[in-house]
Amino acid sequence: PFDFGHMTVYLQVHVIENPAYDILLGRPFDAVTRCVAHNGRDGSQTLTLHCPNSDRTIVVPTSERGKARPVLV
Repeated sequence: PFDFGHMTVYLQVHVIENPAYDILLGRPFDAVTRCVAHNGRDGSQTLTLHCPNSDRTIVVPTSERGKARPVLV
């Protein structure tokens, strides 16, 4: 399972050695979480995710590669 703060999502994943990214989320993730991306004028981006089990919502900030990643608790 993947934990996003108070939200747990079960996903099928492919594990690849030494990719250029930490995690690559695609259409299945978008569909399960009803993901909506919000792009700011300053280049920032947040993702609004909806829990498929409880219908609760969480907003997740993203970061550029090489920058500090947000920690959700």
